[in-house]
Amino acid sequence: MGAKPTYEQLEEKLKGLEHAREASRRAEAAALAHQERFKTFFSSVNDAIFVHPLLDEGFAPFIEVNDIACKRYGYTREEFLQLTALDITRRADGDEHAKSKFRKILLQEKHLFLEAIHVKKSGETFPVEINTNIVEQYGKPVILAVVRDISERRNVEKERAQIEARYRQAQKVEAIGRLAGGVAHDLNNILSPIIGFGELIINDIGPEDRNRESVEQIVRAGYRARDLVRQLLAFGRKQTFELQPIDLNRTIEQFTSLLRRTIREDVEIEINAMPGLPTVKADIGQIEQVLMNLCVNAQDAMPDGGRMTLTTGLSEVDDATAASRPGTMAGTYVMLAVGDSGCGMDPTVQSQIFEPFFSTKGENGTGLGLSTVYGIVKQHGGNIWVDSRPGKGATFKVYLPVSGEAPLRKRVGVPTLDESKGSETLLVVEDSEPVRNLSQTVLEQQGYRLLVAANSAEALQLLASCGGPVDLILTDVVMPDMNGKDLFAIVRKKYPDVKVLYMSGYADEVIAHHGVLEPGVHFIQKPFSVSALAVSVREILDSKSELDEEKGALQIEQKA
Repeated sequence: MGAKPTYEQLEEKLKGLEHAREASRRAEAAALAHQERFKTFFSSVNDAIFVHPLLDEGFAPFIEVNDIACKRYGYTREEFLQLTALDITRRADGDEHAKSKFRKILLQEKHLFLEAIHVKKSGETFPVEINTNIVEQYGKPVILAVVRDISERRNVEKERAQIEARYRQAQKVEAIGRLAGGVAHDLNNILSPIIGFGELIINDIGPEDRNRESVEQIVRAGYRARDLVRQLLAFGRKQTFELQPIDLNRTIEQFTSLLRRTIREDVEIEINAMPGLPTVKADIGQIEQVLMNLCVNAQDAMPDGGRMTLTTGLSEVDDATAASRPGTMAGTYVMLAVGDSGCGMDPTVQSQIFEPFFSTKGENGTGLGLSTVYGIVKQHGGNIWVDSRPGKGATFKVYLPVSGEAPLRKRVGVPTLDESKGSETLLVVEDSEPVRNLSQTVLEQQGYRLLVAANSAEALQLLASCGGPVDLILTDVVMPDMNGKDLFAIVRKKYPDVKVLYMSGYADEVIAHHGVLEPGVHFIQKPFSVSALAVSVREILDSKSELDEEKGALQIEQKA
């Protein structure tokens, strides 16, 4: 028998047991503290947290989820513990998630980061960002997945992409506008003599002349080129507008006869006009161009015939609607809708229809019709929206701000070319020789006495040498030495009753910079027709000047 342990040995052994129990208590306390921290982490994180076993193949049901997961996905905790990761993942993404390459990455790296689409109990889907790690729990490896809802981020990204797309579109518009504005002046100076002298030749030759058709083709080609330049300027929002309060219903009524001659007979035209519409401040010629382009577009969408509807009304755009439509201001608008019963458009086509040179008509389309409409409407401070579905037709709605001013009365007694003759003295100032020669030829045929100069300095010399008064100045706006407005100011000091008609081939912004587009100032855009020039000159000469009106008012006051 061995020797009995001594008291000291028993005491030492007892101390060892006590230390072991203390160490066990500390370990248990640490484990409890760790568990409490884990629970706190589970409950405080604003992301969904899932824990499920790590298997070599497949997915096991969750063994733990936090309250946020239950709230976000709509399942109770008990329901969740019956589900796997594939049950809350959209099938296409779930299949991808289950591929072996993701499992290999997770096993090798102990970490995996990916994005997917998750499904709530209700069936609603939402994008998520999944941060997955392999961790130890109770001595066993488990998968801990922290899942973040990124719906808001995706919405921000989508909105940013839309803003960037609108910015690129605006840059495209600006680039085309600069291009059109840059070439418009030179092209209009070239087209002016082509159209003008062509019209003079047509007036001089009889209808049976064998050359008449050829000259008419030249003039028609010149007008088509002019219209193309104007379309580009309108799209780039650099077109010259003459804004006045107009009654949209009356404009459509007057336009209907031309429309019925233009649209095919197999297309029925229905007009639904809301009576008593307020006026809009617009260029009537540009509004007619909007009407024609939209109606021709509607006709082309109905190759086998159908119904076209033109509708007017009053629309109140509230703040919520304005916020959902970029570039739209809340307020009261006059609405013009042009609808068709044609083939309609899918969302992809709708997203491009206002882009320049985009056309669904192949080689038969320029791609400038709707883009021109867009530019005109925007330049009027309005908006244009389209509603369409494949096979269900399309409706284009144009919204123009209400003016509230009384519409201008239609001019009566506008003189014809034969009635536009005169004997007054005119000063013609134009640095482009072909345009100068055309203006001289037209006005001399009308019987006027002319002083013709190539620039402002030459014009002032002519006036100094002729000694007599001049009745009207026909002058280009932009010239190398002195612009037309400054020239007129100098001449008016010597001849207070002189009147002026400005002409230019430049875009709106250039002319406006020289102060020519101010109210009451007479202006004619190049290229102009023979009759337009002759009639404009006669009307201005026959009109009362501001000085005449001041004198008349003074005489009435003195008599009173």
